[in-house]
Amino acid sequence: MNFDVQIRSASALLGRSLAPIEQVFLDAGTHLASAVDILRGLTDGFSAIAHRMSDDDSVVAFASLETISGQLGRLGEGTQASQTRLETMQAEVSALEVRIQRLRKVIGEIRLLAINAKVEAAHITARDVDFTVFTQEIGRLASMADEGLGLLAGELAGLVASLGSARDGLTTFGRDYGRSLGAVSDRLSSGLKAVAQRRKDSADTILAVGDLSRHMAGQVAQAVEALQVGDITRQRAEHVREALATLLDILNDASLAVTQDGAQLSPAQRIVLTGAVCRLQAAQATQGGEELGRELKRMDGNLHELAADIASLPNRCNAVYGSGSGSSFLAELGHEFEEAHQLLRRYAEARAGVEEVVSSISTVVAGMVRHVEAIGGIEADMRVMGLNATFKCARLGTQGRSLSVIAQELRGYSNRTAEDGSAIMAGLQLLIASAGAMRDGERLGHQAADLEGEMAASVHTLESIGDELGHSLATLATGSGTATQALERSVALLRAHPEFVNSLVECGTMLTALAGDADDKAGDLDSIRDEVLHLLHGRYTMDSERRVHHMLGGTAEESPAPAATEADVDDLLF
Repeated sequence: MNFDVQIRSASALLGRSLAPIEQVFLDAGTHLASAVDILRGLTDGFSAIAHRMSDDDSVVAFASLETISGQLGRLGEGTQASQTRLETMQAEVSALEVRIQRLRKVIGEIRLLAINAKVEAAHITARDVDFTVFTQEIGRLASMADEGLGLLAGELAGLVASLGSARDGLTTFGRDYGRSLGAVSDRLSSGLKAVAQRRKDSADTILAVGDLSRHMAGQVAQAVEALQVGDITRQRAEHVREALATLLDILNDASLAVTQDGAQLSPAQRIVLTGAVCRLQAAQATQGGEELGRELKRMDGNLHELAADIASLPNRCNAVYGSGSGSSFLAELGHEFEEAHQLLRRYAEARAGVEEVVSSISTVVAGMVRHVEAIGGIEADMRVMGLNATFKCARLGTQGRSLSVIAQELRGYSNRTAEDGSAIMAGLQLLIASAGAMRDGERLGHQAADLEGEMAASVHTLESIGDELGHSLATLATGSGTATQALERSVALLRAHPEFVNSLVECGTMLTALAGDADDKAGDLDSIRDEVLHLLHGRYTMDSERRVHHMLGGTAEESPAPAATEADVDDLLF
């Protein structure tokens, strides 16, 4: 029987199917290596994010923001207290305005007295009594007092306007933003509690990612190990083809088909030889195909599991640092603090008007006090002049009676002037005291300015961390996708060549059939063992064939070990 065509067909099948195996597995390994490099960057990036959340700058910024958050609510309460103080001061100023108007009315009546005094003095004929100074000084002093009261009223009107403006500013702020301070404070407190929890979750997640990283490293190692089967399978297939080529050479070249003693192999011996070699190579091809199939399936599973683990990294990171809207949770928290920062700025602007009023009150009131003191001096002069005029009129008897009445009325008006002056002075002192209390309360304004500066720095740090987190999250998502695509390309490459396994199995089936045909026509290997050793010695060897050696009956493994100097089938075939 001619086995030549069948042997060549089996060999050609392996040659066509397994020729690209080395390149395919090399390309798959390249994609795997690319995924591993990306994976290393992903795990490093995840760790970097966690460490950024706990570095010194972050800790200081979070602590500062926590302090500021607690103080925002108190600023709103301080605004109400300042409004109450301004209302009190406005009431005090209104009381002063009433007193000043009363005093100006008294001074007006004194000026009328001065006119009457001139008229009555003109009727006195006594040459030795002169009332000129009295009548002129009353008018002059009244004019001076009225002028002082006018200045006092003007300064008081300016103070009223300033107090009203400051109060309006605080009222507007309280109406538009007062409640916002408390609401923002509550939101920031909640946000900072979330930060604390996420930082704790971050530490826990680092441990979990470390475990995941080690697990993925094991998966990569298994995939790399499985990839080695490609080279092993190619070598085994080449060895099968080499064995078949050797068999064809012996069958087709009479000069090679000779026994140790130089005799030609008989046709029956050639058939036995063909059956033995085909049986061996059938077992080799079949087992190679089965092993390759198992390794490809194992690699497929490992790469899919690895891809799923890589895809889970961004999800884990987003669970800790994401916001649910595609950005980092710190970016959203940063918007909250930016709103608080703007509120503080508006608060500081509203308080600036109050501070300006408070700082000007002392200066304004000091000038008003001087005006009141001057009016007090004028009142004293009027009192003295009224008393002197009364004495002079008493010496004139009936002739001086009318002027004496005027002088007495002047003394009465002087008492009322003194009374109103004292009341105005007391009101000014009360206003000074209120301004002092207001000044102490306005430390909130400076505190707001300080908080605004601290918050600006902390918000800048927060936004910087948020930007880094957002960039890292995006990098994780992109890297994860790229790594997953690389793994999928590896899987696709290996899945695209089912002939790698099928050709080995089909070749094994063909050679098994050939061996069966040979067995039907001739004896077994034992009858020409020595001739097989002679013919195959030095032609091909492969250690992996030792694993299939036990499948063949009558092998050297079941025979006594030969002398060390003798060749054996184990050494040649396995």
